[in-house]
Amino acid sequence: MEAGVVEGLRGVPRPAARGQRGSGRLFLGGGGHLHAAPAGRRLRRRAARWWSTTRRRPVAAVAADATGITMVRAFFGRLSDTFGWAFVALLISAYLGVKGSLMQLTTSAQLPYFKKNLGITGTEYQAYGTAAMTPWAMKALIGTISDAVPLFGYHKRNYILLAALGGSLAYVLLATLHIEPSAAALAAFLLFCAQLELATVDLLVEGTYARMMVLHPETGADLVSAVWGLNMGGSFMASAVVGVIADHFNARVIFWVCLPLAAQIIIPIASGWLPEPPVSPGVRMDKLAAHPALFRLCLVMAVGALGLAFVSLLATPTVQAVYSITASTMLCVAAHFALPTLLSRANLYMFLTSALYVAIPGALDFFYTADEACVPGGPHFDMSFYLSWTSLVGSVAGALGVAAFQTFLSRAHFRTAFWTTCVVKVAASVFDLILIKRWNLRVGIGDKVMFLAGDAIIQQVIGMLDFMPAVVLTSKVCPPGVEATVYALLAGFSNFGTNVSRALGVALIKGFGVRTTVPCDFTRLPELLLLTHVAMPLLTVPLVWVLIPDARMTDNLFGEEVAAEGGADTTAVDVADGGYAKAATDEDGGDGDDGAVAAVAGGLALEDAAAAGGPPGRRLFPEERERLVSAPQPMETELDSIYGDDSDASFRTPTPGGGLATAAAAVEARERRSAAANVGGGPPEDPPTPPPPR
Repeated sequence: MEAGVVEGLRGVPRPAARGQRGSGRLFLGGGGHLHAAPAGRRLRRRAARWWSTTRRRPVAAVAADATGITMVRAFFGRLSDTFGWAFVALLISAYLGVKGSLMQLTTSAQLPYFKKNLGITGTEYQAYGTAAMTPWAMKALIGTISDAVPLFGYHKRNYILLAALGGSLAYVLLATLHIEPSAAALAAFLLFCAQLELATVDLLVEGTYARMMVLHPETGADLVSAVWGLNMGGSFMASAVVGVIADHFNARVIFWVCLPLAAQIIIPIASGWLPEPPVSPGVRMDKLAAHPALFRLCLVMAVGALGLAFVSLLATPTVQAVYSITASTMLCVAAHFALPTLLSRANLYMFLTSALYVAIPGALDFFYTADEACVPGGPHFDMSFYLSWTSLVGSVAGALGVAAFQTFLSRAHFRTAFWTTCVVKVAASVFDLILIKRWNLRVGIGDKVMFLAGDAIIQQVIGMLDFMPAVVLTSKVCPPGVEATVYALLAGFSNFGTNVSRALGVALIKGFGVRTTVPCDFTRLPELLLLTHVAMPLLTVPLVWVLIPDARMTDNLFGEEVAAEGGADTTAVDVADGGYAKAATDEDGGDGDDGAVAAVAGGLALEDAAAAGGPPGRRLFPEERERLVSAPQPMETELDSIYGDDSDASFRTPTPGGGLATAAAAVEARERRSAAANVGGGPPEDPPTPPPPR
């Protein structure tokens, strides 16, 4: 019947307004009957068929078609047919309930809870928030542990259950305990446990649906669309209620709302809806040995993030700043030695962009929500506006940001995208400056209008424009075969950079003498804003030409540094230009024959990568090349952490027989090419020397 409605509507012009006539248009007359202007017998037949079909359908069905509900049901029905209803229900639980609704409620609840219930200062609120968000900087280590140490026979399932139980208990304690300001560190620890559940569920379920996408490539990006749609829908619903609850009830009520959302993930996981086979117990040392440098870097970053959390809870603002700078320097140096050059440069830039846009919510949040006693004549925003309305408007603005990126920057150069968004983001800070200086009142613009135009709309659009190039660059620089581990590592670095910016912000708020409790003092807040949101972020603009590859977002950034016989130039990586792929040309000092030899050498490099079990075209990690030469046994090319388990062969190297067969085929291909190259006579040509490991 629905197909008939669609067919009937096809080609029918849009109805005119009630009681109006138009040339070639359909309209409803006063009696509710369908009339048609002269448009041909065929058009009248289609209209009559559509009307007779629609008239027989229930009103609810017609309304469902009009609102798009039928389309959504069909979309999820298609997912259920492919992946099973249990897995789709798990995605709804994880991304609508946990990642969307629960995360928005938990993050938004921190301001009213710390400010109203605990009555702490802005710097303490910011420091405790830094400690609470630490698990997001530990995602790579969480994934590595879940891979290497199965818990009661499963790599993912029981870790999610354990995190959900811990998070649910934390919400119960946050909702019931009356915590004194002197024990605010306990509240920060409980919020840490809550965020640990969020980060663990997000990471491990993401790994599962990514693996399912590989097993069902015909579905395209359906799962990604479903996940993002559920995430945005949950966040939208939570934003609509969190401010109202904070204004009219005790902030602890929000944690009671969080409790069922945190606990409901236990049902699908315990019911076995997560597609994961049991494994034998014991530590999987082979996974840790597959890429020891990456594992060590994950461990160092997690230790640094935990150290920052402890310092935020126990140390002074000055100590927090010193620790942040020291730990950041050590981590960036470690990443330089553990990652390929292109990857380490991109990682350093994205870390610096997060760290140098210094966050000062301890000053701005308290200024905007301060009462008359603290900020006479100030904005005095209530929580309903500050937490709910701005988030709802910001969600729409974020979607506009994605559309703007797709329209204007999706095919631009990486360098252009990064420096442009940085400059525009800095310029958008003028809205905060206008509100703080109260200049908007001089021209008759209300505080709420100015704030919505600035923070809720402009900042959200610019934030998305700044975020999208980073996502594209991250996906481009992740070496094939270890995408999951490296992607989680880069995301962890970016999250750690955000925590560093918050720690630096605490010290700067204190240093500028900003007081957020009566007697309040926001006199130097404009100077602080100019330093943290204008001057320091602009330091990253020159680094764009040093750390970001000079390539378009549509370019392939990977190649092979292959030295050809006879002094031919390298074919793939130009380090001066950031390490993206280049072909050898006559201008590079080689003639046509050298270019042909270089192309053959590049083909051999592809075969080496295939023999190692990874996708062609990637540089082997040193330990992979060693094992490929010395021991042709099966090895993991990627931590399952995020994207595989023992049932998924797509992330494995071939079995011993398969690996030897691939290597033998590569040798035969070399011999055939060598023979073809020497048809004209002369001694046989030796195979080109393989590229040295990076």
